Amino acid sequence: MIIKPMGDNALVVYLGEGISDAILAKVYGLYNSVISASSQEIIYSIPAYNSLTIRYDERLTNFQSLRDWLMDLSANDYNKPPSKHHNIGVDYGDEFALDMDHVCRLTSLSKEEVIAYHSEKEYTVYMLGFLPGFAYLGTTHERLHVPRHETPRPHVSKGSIGLAGQQTAIYPVDSPGGWQIIGKAMVDVFDTSLNEPFLLSPFDTVHFYPIGR
Repeated sequence: MIIKPMGDNALVVYLGEGISDAILAKVYGLYNSVISASSQEIIYSIPAYNSLTIRYDERLTNFQSLRDWLMDLSANDYNKPPSKHHNIGVDYGDEFALDMDHVCRLTSLSKEEVIAYHSEKEYTVYMLGFLPGFAYLGTTHERLHVPRHETPRPHVSKGSIGLAGQQTAIYPVDSPGGWQIIGKAMVDVFDTSLNEPFLLSPFDTVHFYPIGR
């Protein structure tokens, strides 16, 4: 575990490198321990793939004191929280797969192969960010590792499924975006009319399956 300052009133706890379920369990184990401690010094904390960012009240504590406290917390066991599995239908048709041809060129795969590789895996929800309900899912098959667009689109439709690096994701709302769009999910992942507006949570698993018209 490595702890580094981030500005005058925040720090980042690094719990590993890369993307893995084991590291994610450590991140959320520490995150839950911080939440459970209900320390007045901590304003908020933000979990990510392999790190936890904590903003604190500099009037009540400082970097060194909080670092020592976190080192003691790190000795606790990390328990994976309850999770759900989601089967999500995807329309990979040309109307929605705006970047399918580009992805095929980048990967030297046919459209059918891209769909097969994307729908054969079970993905883990590693984190939420960028937009409300935007879940970063990983990891994709190595043949589908493609870069983001150099220039993001000014508009990506709600439900669009994108590829970027070794990740895939569903756009929860209409927004700008730079991921390679290969289809559309037939489900709302963000719905403010519900008591729990986010369909997906960290540690949930997702399997995509192709659907016809």
